[in-house]
Amino acid sequence: MQKDYEKAYAELIIKKGVALKKDQEVFLVSSVETYAFARKIVECAYENGAKKVTVLYTDEQVTRQRFLHEDEIGISHIEKWEIAQRDIIADNKCAYICILSESPDAYVDCDANKVVALSRARHKAFVKFYDMSKGNVFKWCLVGYPSTSWANKVFPNDENAYEKLKMRIFEAMRLTEQDPIKAWEEHGECLKKSYTYLNKMQFDEFRYKNSLGTNLSVGMCKNYLFAGGGEDTVDGEHFIANMPTEEVFSAPHKLKVNGTVYSSMPLIHNGQSVEDFYFEFKDGKVVSYGAKSGKEVLEGILTTDNGSSYLGEIALVAYDTPIRKMNTLFYNTLFDENASCHFALGSAYTCSVEGADKMSKEEQEKVGLNYSLEHVDFMIGTSDLEIFGVKDGKEYPIFKNGNWALNFEK
Repeated sequence: MQKDYEKAYAELIIKKGVALKKDQEVFLVSSVETYAFARKIVECAYENGAKKVTVLYTDEQVTRQRFLHEDEIGISHIEKWEIAQRDIIADNKCAYICILSESPDAYVDCDANKVVALSRARHKAFVKFYDMSKGNVFKWCLVGYPSTSWANKVFPNDENAYEKLKMRIFEAMRLTEQDPIKAWEEHGECLKKSYTYLNKMQFDEFRYKNSLGTNLSVGMCKNYLFAGGGEDTVDGEHFIANMPTEEVFSAPHKLKVNGTVYSSMPLIHNGQSVEDFYFEFKDGKVVSYGAKSGKEVLEGILTTDNGSSYLGEIALVAYDTPIRKMNTLFYNTLFDENASCHFALGSAYTCSVEGADKMSKEEQEKVGLNYSLEHVDFMIGTSDLEIFGVKDGKEYPIFKNGNWALNFEK
């Protein structure tokens, strides 16, 4: 009998992604194109004790029409009911699930200013929701499922593009394993070994170098915490925010990043792409940047607010991950970031510094955590990337030839 991958996927999301509790509410965001898979998740949620499941359907073609015909003022207006909806999700500590299936080129011919305006308006309007999610007040999980347009971007001129992308996603989610849930638990233990070492060492900084020209020093906050394979809410409930995930991540000190970093993969942001770009940092802030294409997208990100030109995340990902070995550019950050070391411009997760979840925003900033309405991941990992951790002036190898080089005996 052929395995029902969609059912296994839904169970993985419900049981491990948001680790649903009996009588908990679920809020699911899905594109109209992924309605069939959304129904699978709804069914699985109720089978596992959900009290209520609410689904919000989105349609990027409708949004595209808004960009083409509404003015910037109209685009920027967020209705009160939309804000109330997000606030209720956070206040009720719903299990929040979002299926990502956007076309990388959905808004390529739209006014970039309108695209930026809508993104900023939503981040400002939903600030409570985003702050509580980044603070792990409630459980949330981002997953991927193919749309026709996304599949055709990944596999152009291929009549089997949709089925190919779907199988790539199933493989990335470990659904081809005999017991996917057990496979994820074992994967989590492997990541734990790495982040436990990094947390024990408490490095002062990390130094990056590769042949693209990356030469970057990333200073760390005191009492930093790396995590990976899953996180805990403030109530101690374990969940997996991004599926798939191959990273261990933390937050750099916002004022202690210096040097230049070059991208190793395209950035897809709000339906627009950026190719071959770089950032130069001084005392944490981006002081210059460039791109072969899409520089205006970077400008929109960097000018969002005072924190969007500083780093909020440092993520370590081995070059030889299962996703990288697929030799597939997904044009989707959720997947591509798990094939490459990456950073994120914008807000830091409060779980990245011990005790930060109990600090005020001002106190978090004092210990070095960045705050912004943005959080945009970009990939920098290569096959020749070298990373050294520095402690008391001594260098320790972290990555060599793009892969982990930890010495756990230290």
